[in-house]
Amino acid sequence: MPASIGFIFGTLYNVVDTYFAGSHISSEALAGLTYTFPLYLIMMAFGNGMATGVGALFAPALGSANPKKGIKYIYNGLILISITSILLGCFLWFFSKPIIALMGAEGIALQAGIDYMKIIALAVPISLLSFLLNTILSAQGDTKSFRNSVMIAFVLNCALDPLFIIYFDWGVFGLAWATFIVQIISVLYLLYKVYKSPIIKYFNKSLLVNNISMQMEVLQQGFPSTLNMITMSGQIFIMNFYVQKYAGESAVAGMGAAFRVEQLILIPTLALNIATMAIIGQNFGARKFDRIKETFKKAIILGCLVIGVGVVMILSFGEQIIAFFDDTPAVVAFGKRYLHFSAAIILSYVITNVSTATMQSLQRPMIPLVISVFRRIIFLFIAIEFLTNKFGIDGFFYSILILPWIGVFFFAWFA
Repeated sequence: MPASIGFIFGTLYNVVDTYFAGSHISSEALAGLTYTFPLYLIMMAFGNGMATGVGALFAPALGSANPKKGIKYIYNGLILISITSILLGCFLWFFSKPIIALMGAEGIALQAGIDYMKIIALAVPISLLSFLLNTILSAQGDTKSFRNSVMIAFVLNCALDPLFIIYFDWGVFGLAWATFIVQIISVLYLLYKVYKSPIIKYFNKSLLVNNISMQMEVLQQGFPSTLNMITMSGQIFIMNFYVQKYAGESAVAGMGAAFRVEQLILIPTLALNIATMAIIGQNFGARKFDRIKETFKKAIILGCLVIGVGVVMILSFGEQIIAFFDDTPAVVAFGKRYLHFSAAIILSYVITNVSTATMQSLQRPMIPLVISVFRRIIFLFIAIEFLTNKFGIDGFFYSILILPWIGVFFFAWFA
């Protein structure tokens, strides 16, 4: 439950940014933020991947009553995150413009995306550290601290966004600087909670040793998860490209607003990921395989029951929700249509997410990666290219309707 609440406020945080971009700046600004989504996902991919790698090794260490070994994994994971932060920050700073332009962004939307990512690039070290801190706490059973940090972030963002955008008139820069400041405060809070957590009593400076072997273990577990999320980035890149090509930037803005609604609906599945990984990880370390199977089945059943509420909301109030972000008719029309198709595939995400979390906890991270590469990149590109050439923008919707369920078959079978 704490993780669910945390993800609710984390998504609402993004909803606030989307609202101010569409309602208080422009439709082009909303489209610009949508174009940056693949780049933002790359940052999240590395943070989540490195944290997943540490968590997959840290949780079994706790389960096998070897916390000092867990601390060694944390330290070596921190080394990897520090190196990754520098490289990734430079990449986002120098290559955001050509990547956004490659998706078809032009004029105001292109500049909005560039302005936003320049500031976000500076926040990469803070963002990646927050993933690691949350993993350390959740592996010890503390999901409340994550919840509290995102609740604080949400409240601060609600104050800083209107201050920077309406009062100071900073436009998209205001959104980015608000995110930067809020992330610093959130990380300071999480650092304090880690310092107060039970694992600290086992801390000793002698454990802080640069261990290449442990770093390779973290990479082995975490890098496939990183690449798995990068395939999500590639998926959004492809979707942005074809929507802009066949329907224009208003449609991109509408899809961006719909993404936020979809994220809000999917919050329970994300919370299930954290709970599933923590429970299965510790039971895997303790070799309790019956409890692993039980956790997997219950997570899927619970996720499907909860997500049904979101499906009803999408079908009943899709148009009104999109208009809340941007009431431009073209934006609302495309966003509404996207949500209706989303309602038909959103249950597939429950099975996919729980299956992925299970395989990562069982230290089988390559399976989700291979499936995701084919489903999100190769098959998606082939399907959209073929169907849009034949049916125009309708072909885009046919593609996103079919492919998630193909992925479900393979994910469920392997899990």
